[in-house]
Amino acid sequence: MSGSGSSAKMTAKGYQRLFDIERTGRRSDIAFVAMWFDEKVDALYTDAIEPAILGAGYKALRIKDMEHVNRIDDEIIAQLRRSRFMVADFTRQRGGVYFESGYMLGQGRNVFWMCAKAELEKLHFDTRQYSFIRLQELGGGQNAPSLSHSGSRRRGAEQNCRPVTREENSGQNPPTPSTSADV
Repeated sequence: MSGSGSSAKMTAKGYQRLFDIERTGRRSDIAFVAMWFDEKVDALYTDAIEPAILGAGYKALRIKDMEHVNRIDDEIIAQLRRSRFMVADFTRQRGGVYFESGYMLGQGRNVFWMCAKAELEKLHFDTRQYSFIRLQELGGGQNAPSLSHSGSRRRGAEQNCRPVTREENSGQNPPTPSTSADV
């Protein structure tokens, strides 16, 4: 404040807060993963999502894999705040995935949207405007959707899923036809 003779000083607590802010959020190396907590989709995470995140130079964080003593909702919010972006799989329409992706959008962070192709019509109308990675189930719907990943550690993803071809997709009206990607 020029002319008033007063000055501002930052305390040690203020510097700590500044340090905490700088190493989280937009500068973080953490990618939050929101998805159904069921063993049927573990292969999707371990064979595709996690390796893709690691390959991009980030750390994948799935709340079900964290040990903590906090209330789960408080821990989720804390980890979302720490994360640079989110991968959200809407397969099985879990309410938490909707909440968590909405929170990330509110924080101005990127969300990568995914859903089983068979469930695209079930998506809530206000999420259909986003680009969804569409997952294709195989095996008569017995298996949860998975992505095929060239560096898979297990074979589950390759056996349960394959990309949707343009021919298979022609004539159908997915919720976001001009922006959805087939995987």
